[in-house]
Order: sequence, then structure tokens, then C-alpha cells
Amino acid sequence: MPSRRRRHMIRTFGSWMGLDRAGVGYALTLFIAATAAFTVASVLQIPNAYWAAMPIWVVAQPQRGVLLERALFRVLGTLLGAGVGFCILQVGERPFLVLAALSLWIALSSGLTHLMRKVHAYLALMAGITAAVVVLPSLLSPDRSFEIALARVECTLIGVVMVTFCTGLITPKVLRAKFYERVRALAGDAVAYVADLQRRGAQQAPERRILAEISEVEAAAGLVAAGSIDGYRRSRHVNAFVAASLALMAEGNMLQRRRARADCQADQLPELLSDFANGLRTNQQPKIDADLQQLVTHALLADTRLAFMLEQLIGAEAALFFDGAGTTAPSAREVIGLAPYYEWILARRTGLVSAGVTFAAAAIGLLSGWADGELMALGVCIFSMILGSMPKPQVAAPDMMKGVSGGVLLAIFYRFAIQPHVATVPELIASIAPFILIGAFVRAGRRTGLAGIDANMCFMLASQAVLPAELGSPVRIISGAAALMLAALMVTSGFFFLPRDPVPLAADAARQIVSDLRRLALRASTLDGDGWRPRALRQMLRLMLHLGRDGNLRRTTPQGVLAVFSLGNAIIDIQCLSGRAGTPAGAARDAALGLLADFALEPDSMASELIILANGLDDAAAASALQDAAHALQLGAPLIQWGRTGKMPGPAGEGAGNNRKR
Repeated sequence: MPSRRRRHMIRTFGSWMGLDRAGVGYALTLFIAATAAFTVASVLQIPNAYWAAMPIWVVAQPQRGVLLERALFRVLGTLLGAGVGFCILQVGERPFLVLAALSLWIALSSGLTHLMRKVHAYLALMAGITAAVVVLPSLLSPDRSFEIALARVECTLIGVVMVTFCTGLITPKVLRAKFYERVRALAGDAVAYVADLQRRGAQQAPERRILAEISEVEAAAGLVAAGSIDGYRRSRHVNAFVAASLALMAEGNMLQRRRARADCQADQLPELLSDFANGLRTNQQPKIDADLQQLVTHALLADTRLAFMLEQLIGAEAALFFDGAGTTAPSAREVIGLAPYYEWILARRTGLVSAGVTFAAAAIGLLSGWADGELMALGVCIFSMILGSMPKPQVAAPDMMKGVSGGVLLAIFYRFAIQPHVATVPELIASIAPFILIGAFVRAGRRTGLAGIDANMCFMLASQAVLPAELGSPVRIISGAAALMLAALMVTSGFFFLPRDPVPLAADAARQIVSDLRRLALRASTLDGDGWRPRALRQMLRLMLHLGRDGNLRRTTPQGVLAVFSLGNAIIDIQCLSGRAGTPAGAARDAALGLLADFALEPDSMASELIILANGLDDAAAASALQDAAHALQLGAPLIQWGRTGKMPGPAGEGAGNNRKR
């Protein structure tokens, strides 16, 4: 009975932590890797040998490609950060000048975490953290700066080798083929959306759902490609697939409007599009060129741009699933794509905040003379950089505080109850191994994994598990623990009570869209159709990605996300209208471009004037281009107004920014 009750308690505890049989195996692997790293560093008598176990908890990943890249970038970031940190220390014996130089590097590194995509951002993060690890302790012991930098690099190399060797073989490869099938299925949804438009007219709910899912898939593409040359090669085809799907949906909206005006007919097109969509969704799309050519031919009769986008999508699909036989899709220079993803607002804010709080914390530590002030400043720097690099730091902040608290409390227990009795390297390893084992299970649990990272890192940092043991007085031990706790409390509470709002970031994407459209209309720069389309598609995805990070915002996504892309196409068509100055077509073109120069001020009234201009034209092509612009203005008015005023509209276009619940 006691044995049965014990097994039941173990199963219940494992279920609470989110541990299954595979999780237990993963935890044991982490334990072996961390213990081995700590053992090697301790036997080699590397200063601060506990640093060697710290990479284990963050480099280990559920996907092998991400694991390998994080291991590489951990080493490169550590080497870069250690080198920069050592150079900063050469400024001289002027601590505040040293702190200023470190803060500039922290600002740059933190900002780059939002400009470098996915795993690559880990390089910038580690470069900033390592520089702080080298510089801040060295302010108290300048003569040990090189020793600290070298020990940091050596421990990182040991930890990375151990985690890669121990977990690399059991870490599964990412299922790229399954991800690519998801991309193809989403493209099928986009094609089906266009087919339904031609039958039943605009439907906002499917548009928002497809746009949100496409933005999520595109954001995940970087992680899927990690660790694979072939994955990165195919990522540009995923890019083209996504871009073609978005552009096809936008053009489908305009085609439906033209059909409603009886400007064009496309008898079999909806049925052919539906067949193609079903093929994409079920991986049974026609392989015979004649079938695809029939689809493109019917699309060409309806709309030239729609046919072009279909060709782009077909080509991207062929290239993405190219198996080495036959021919591939057109080269990257011939296909539509997405502009690079940059979050300049987040980069500036994160850089300024991380640099500012690091400088302030270190300055307070120096001026107060608090012996553990540098540890507090180091904690503030690390915690602010880590949380600042996340898309939703307010969600991770409570787990970080839990992890830091648990790790520090365990470290206090270790230093008071166990460390005084440790005298040899074997005893040191044996004393720390049980805590590593506990930490490994916490890290492997699905419910405790995030907090487990910080718990393990802070335990190793606060335990000071080295020989000879740095016992110190009880007051000093508590002081060091309090420094880490204070740093975590300040940083996590700041992010928790002042959460990052996705709306301003989405509003910036809307503003960028409107700004680029205005430049396109004015020809105020070298921006043309080939340069504008990738930028517009990227901002559309960026907007949807930020709105999708707040579940309450999905239903308030403004109408007209696709319409603004159609407006840009219409502006380009108007600019390309033939006709000399003085002719009706030329005069209409000049008048339309004059109106479009200020389209954001009153889009609805501008649309009415464009329709009046179009109705007075005998030139069918010119009239159609003006009507397309007018309809795009009407549909895109909510988003255009948001981009101009910064006030978020409601789902039907009405202003709802002041009514949004927080």
C-alpha cells in the first residue's frame, strides 16, 4: 500500500509539472550534460566553474536545428561579448565612463534582438550579456578582467559542447515537410477565398482568419529553417508562396468589384480556382502543365494581374517542393517577395530601456558602496535584455520571478547547509549534483520549463559553487541573494505593470503602409511597383502579427487590410495610363494623381471624386483604373484613417480606440 501510494504521488506530481516518459528521459539527459560540464570545468580549475553548466539550460531546445544554431551563436556571441567587454575595460580607471561605454554596447545588442530574425537574435543577446558579465565584476577587480573574460569563454565552450553532444542525438529534427504542407494548405485557403469572392462577394471573417494564419506561419519560418542549408534555401520559396497568396487575395477583391460593375466576366474561373485550391489543400493539385495553363488562361481573360499572381503561386509551389528532378520555379529576381522584417520601434525602446536601467543600477551600486551592487546591476542587465527581446514580456515576467526566487532560495540553503562541508572537487561535484537533478526535472516540465531556466541559472550564479569555498558571513550570503532578487523584482514588475501593448506596433505598420502609398502617389522617391509591393506585403503581415498577439484584437482588426494593397496597384495603373497632356485620359490621370496625393485626409470623399472622374471617361482602361482606386479607398478607409491618426478603428470601421478594454 505505501508503495502504491508513493507511485500515485509520483505520477500526480509528474502530471502537475507536465512530465511524461519522454520528459523524464529529457530531464536525465539535461542532468548528465550539466553535471558533466560542471565536472570538467571544476577539474580544470577554471574560475567560476559553475558558468559551464549555465548554457545547458538555454541552449537545449525541442528542435535539433534550433539547438545547433543556438549552440553556435552562444559561442560566437560569447567570444564577441568577451572581446568587447575587455576592450571597454581599457578605457581606464574611470568607472562611469566604462559604464557609459557598456551601456552603449547593451543598447546596440538589445536593439539588434528585434532586427535579427529568430535564432540569429541570440547572437546579439549573448554578446550584450557576456560584455556585462566581463565588465561589471571587473569594476571591483580590474586586475582580474582578462581572467574573467577567458573563464567565461572557456566555460561557455565546455557547456555548449556538452549540451550539443548529450542532447543533439535525442533532439528530434523539425518536421519541415509538415510545415511546408501547412504553407501550401494556407495558399489553398487563399485561392479558395478568391473563388468564393467571385461567387458570393466579400467576406471579412475568412479574410482576417487567413491573414492571421499566414502571418503566424511566416513568422515561424525562421525557426523551421534553423540548422539546415536546405531549409534556408527553401525559406525564400516560402516567402514567395506567402507573398503570392496575399497579393492574389488582394487582386481577387478588386476582380470581384469589377465583376459587380460588369467590367469583366470570368465564366469558369471560380470553378477552376476551387479545383486548384482543393488540390493545394489535399496535396493532389494537378501536375499536368496543361491543367495549370488552363487555369492561368482563364484568369488572364479576367485580369492580367490575377493571372500573374497565380503564376507566381504555382512557381513558388513548384520550387518549394522541388525534389531535384525537372525544372524549378523562376529565380528570386523574377518573383514577388517580402521585404526584410525589422522592428525599429521595439529595437529603439528595448535598447534604451536595457542600457538605461543597467547604467542606473550599476551607478547606484558604485555610489552606495554596496559590495553586491555589481551583482544587482548584472541581474538587472541580464533580466531586462532577456525580457526585452521577447514579443510579450509581460507574460514571461511572472515565470521569471518564480524561477529566480526558487533558484536563489535553493542557493541560500546550499551555501548555509552544504557548502561549508565541501573541501575537495569530488565533494563539490557530489554536493551540486542533486540540485542539478532537481533543476533538470523542473526545466523539462511543460508547465515549469520557462521558470526552470531562470531557476537553474540563478541557482548556479548565487550558489558560488567553487573551490576554495567562498563562505563569507551570513549577512554577505543574504546580501548577494537579495541583490539578485531585487534585480528580478524591479525588472519583472516593470514589464508586468507596464505591459508591452501590441496596438502601437500594429499602428506603426499601418502608418508605414499609408506613408509608402503617399510616396508612391507623389513619386517622392525611387519607390516604384517593384519596390513598393514587398514593403506593403511585409507591413500587412507585421500588422496582423502584432494584432494576433492580443487575442482580444483579432475581432477588431480593421477592414481594408487587403484593400490598401489594391490601392497601391491602382495608383501604379493610373501612373501608367497612356495619353498626352491635354487629352481626356491624360487630364483624368493628372487629376486622379492630384487627388491621391492627399488620399489619407478624406478617403471616402476622394473616392467619390475619383468615381465622378471615371464616369466622365470614354477610355475603358483609364476608367477602370480610377474605379479600382476609388473602391480600394472605400474599403481601406478604416485602415487608412488608423495609419493617419493612430486611432484604432473598430471591426466595422468606426472609431473604437477609446472603448478598447485593457
